Amino acid sequence: MKPFAKRLCASVLSLLFVVTDLSKGVAALTESQLKVALLYKFAQFTVWPALADEAFDFCILGENRFGEDLDALVGKKLHDKPLKITYPATPEAARGCQLAYLNFPDAKQFAHWIDILASAPVLTVSESPDAWRKGVMVVFEVEPNGVSFSINLTAARGANLSLSAQMLKLAKDVR
Repeated sequence: MKPFAKRLCASVLSLLFVVTDLSKGVAALTESQLKVALLYKFAQFTVWPALADEAFDFCILGENRFGEDLDALVGKKLHDKPLKITYPATPEAARGCQLAYLNFPDAKQFAHWIDILASAPVLTVSESPDAWRKGVMVVFEVEPNGVSFSINLTAARGANLSLSAQMLKLAKDVR
């Protein structure tokens, strides 16, 4: 097993304790459960310039690809704040999110949301193939052996977000 794959596997296993019941076994985890676990960890390993007092807003923009798997996050805390899952209807409303997962099939709509969120301190995550060029900060990639991710560090810094060195080490690619 390659060093990257070993690090990713070890990290993902540690993530799974956060959001899944391991008594079912790692083999039973779906791609969606793995992505939800990674989203939670991304939020833990990100530092925002300031956080709202009430809750940590974990936003789904566009289609929800995670279904009931997001329910595993209900009741969790992030940065000492209760995690709240929201579905903002406008890009302007999404500027209040701390983490935003974007899933829009329409490229123009996707680009519009990213343009409005670009300067806001919102950690943007997607799995769209064009996400890098459009300024998404973390991009999932499905591979034969699981899920990896790449980081657009330039976009994160442009939004005044700091990503931990641990997160950067686990990324497949950092630009």
